Amino acid sequence: MTDNRRPTTENRRTTSDDRDEDQQTMADVDHTPPHEAPGANRVFERGNEGRR
Repeated sequence: MTDNRRPTTENRRTTSDDRDEDQQTMADVDHTPPHEAPGANRVFERGNEGRR
């Protein structure tokens, strides 16, 4: 299903293809643990359990 209700600044409606071109997915983003926060490292590592 395509949602064509969202306007753009170009005075035309967006399509799902338009949105896909400019947006990164979570798989595209570099996921590295925060090295300066030991507590956050534990949470980051716990979130990756079972993914290796």
